[in-house]
Amino acid sequence: MANDKISESPFFSDLSAAELLFLEKFSNQRTYEAGDTIIAETEDNNAMRVLLDGSVTTGDETISAPHAFQALGMSAERVALLTLTAGNSGCELLELDKAGLRQLLTRVPGAVAKIMMRNNEQVAADIETLTEELKPAFS
Repeated sequence: MANDKISESPFFSDLSAAELLFLEKFSNQRTYEAGDTIIAETEDNNAMRVLLDGSVTTGDETISAPHAFQALGMSAERVALLTLTAGNSGCELLELDKAGLRQLLTRVPGAVAKIMMRNNEQVAADIETLTEELKPAFS
C-alpha cells in the first residue's frame, strides 16, 4: 500500500495504486528538521522534489506543501540557483532523480506523463501568481 502522504499529494492523485507503488520504489522520501539545508546554491540539482508536508524557504520566501521543485525534464546537468532550507516545522520531501525517472519510464510510462501534467499545471499557476505580484510595479 502506498504511503498516504504520497497518494494524497495533488501531484500524484491521478496515479493508480500500482503506479504509486512503483513511484515509492524508485524515489526517495526524506525528512528534514527545521533549518536543515536540502540543497545548496550551485549544488547538483538534477532531481524533482515534491514537498509532501511542512514548508521550505528559499531566501526570504516560504513555500508550503504541496509544491514541486525542478521540472522533470532532467536531460541537462543543472545546479541549484537558490539554497532550499527546511522551514520552521521541518518538512518531508519525495525526491525523484534521473535514475528513478528512467525506471518509472521503463515500467509505468503513463505515470510519468501524469506527474508531468501536474507539474506543468503548477508551473502555470506559479507564473500566474508572479504576474499578479508584478503588475503593480508596471502600472
